[in-house]
Amino acid sequence: MRRFLRGAAIYVATGFGIGFVPGPSGTYGTALSAAIYACFMADLGVLGQCLVGAGLLALGLLSCHFAAPAFAEPDPRHFVIDEFIGFYCSVLLLPWDWKTVVAAFVLFRLFDITKPFPARPLDKKLPGAFGVVVDDVVAGIYANLGVRLVRMWI
Repeated sequence: MRRFLRGAAIYVATGFGIGFVPGPSGTYGTALSAAIYACFMADLGVLGQCLVGAGLLALGLLSCHFAAPAFAEPDPRHFVIDEFIGFYCSVLLLPWDWKTVVAAFVLFRLFDITKPFPARPLDKKLPGAFGVVVDDVVAGIYANLGVRLVRMWI
């Protein structure tokens, strides 16, 4: 049973295995997250979006916590569930349309790569799954604010 749970946690933490694809796994994870969002999240309403966000955060923290021992580093590059969470933060409570999805994708990747304050210090100081996820939540919040600004002009 323990082996099954660890395997399931790895499957979720790696974005259904996309984190193992050679190349920029964070970008692949964000693209998959954007596609899932575009297909399924358009009409959730405020309460639905908040519930999905809370569930995704819990799932991400748990999967990272249980999958991490199988890897030799605290924040494996194969983990992309944090990109799912961060991208979701970047579109949370915004009106759904393709401009929002594209702007959120670009801005989230920019902020996830550059890790503006306080993302980088939190990434380094928080232990375990929190360190894996929180920098992406910060990047998602910055991207969400950026999308709101961009939407004023497009």
